[in-house]
Amino acid sequence: MITLQEKGWIPPDKDPHVIAIQVIAFNEGYTIFSLLFEGTNPGAHINGLVKLMA
Repeated sequence: MITLQEKGWIPPDKDPHVIAIQVIAFNEGYTIFSLLFEGTNPGAHINGLVKLMA
């Protein structure tokens, strides 16, 4: 996350450690949801990750 922040993908006022925790939690939730409901939505997954980093 620090590298992404240095490259301008994450605002400088955001804590990269907190963002990393949120991204991991989001990915775990998405994985479980996909397995439970037998489907994926890559667009929703990417959009969710982008919102976490914005």
